[in-house]
Amino acid sequence: MTTTGDGGMTDEERGHSDTLVYQYLPSRYGMNPTDLRRADAIEIVVGQGAKPGGGGMLLGQKISDRVAQMRTLPKGIDQRSAWRHPDWTGPHDLEIKILELCEITDWEKPIYVKIGGARPYYDTALAVKAGADVVVLDGMQGGTAATQDVFIENVGQPTLACIRPAVQALQEI
Repeated sequence: MTTTGDGGMTDEERGHSDTLVYQYLPSRYGMNPTDLRRADAIEIVVGQGAKPGGGGMLLGQKISDRVAQMRTLPKGIDQRSAWRHPDWTGPHDLEIKILELCEITDWEKPIYVKIGGARPYYDTALAVKAGADVVVLDGMQGGTAATQDVFIENVGQPTLACIRPAVQALQEI
């Protein structure tokens, strides 16, 4: 199983992946309904292990012609990756987004919710109550090219430490 990462889907990754999970991120880079339908599952990224609650910066030097086309961005210009979904104002918006993605994909794709290792008990409960089919726990070891070392080394909890509170939330629900 592979994920598309932040920035749309390429024909190559769809062709080479038996199970491709489309990551639906706050940046919305390259997001389009056609690719959502081509995926095998959709993963709404609420948090990421290496930077729960933190955004990022995609440097313009990394935005080549290919990246610009895939992510629908201008070539060579720095882009800020949002730290939260811009159309969400509260916890009920996750449920609305899950329903919207289900409608776009004719209820054929499972919806994952990815949470960073910050509040695994509460975030797991929130994701399940909102209708997630799968909760993905991403501890502080989760990597990203768009964050500072201080986040990678000092923010979030290890994945193993997140499992017990997440399971406790599931049991209580």
